[in-house]
Amino acid sequence: MEEPAEGWRPEPGDSLIGTVEGYSQRPTKFQASVWVAEIRRESDSKLIDVWFFWRVLLAEFQRHRPKVGDRIGIRYVGVHQDGYKIFRLIVDCPPGEAPDFAVLGGEDQQQPARRAPAPPGETPKPPKAPAWRPPAAGAASSERDDYELSDADVPW
Repeated sequence: MEEPAEGWRPEPGDSLIGTVEGYSQRPTKFQASVWVAEIRRESDSKLIDVWFFWRVLLAEFQRHRPKVGDRIGIRYVGVHQDGYKIFRLIVDCPPGEAPDFAVLGGEDQQQPARRAPAPPGETPKPPKAPAWRPPAAGAASSERDDYELSDADVPW
């Protein structure tokens, strides 16, 4: 029987490279449930739970939508001067396989209206993150926009 998964508790600069084994929702003391990605760490084959407590980490998964079986790299960059934690996620594509740039779901839905700019002198508020669901097995990958990252941000 396999040992229970350990939770990923990164320090600035830490990275996790592995394969997505699955997604689940788990209860916490503070919220009814939180999404958790189960990652098989490449270096030692241990199962690692990555809890989506941080909005930036959740946004990275929403943007890249790694599927079960995808090889990924997550880097905890550190804390932004505004206090939030910065993460980067890379989804590895097999050699010769181009990412599928098809839109994932919502093709028939209207694009949301753009928000009006903030009045002069006010700081615009960021939009609330939409509810997240892990991609279905066999679903197409989303467009993988690249951040302007240095090579140091790529964990492999």
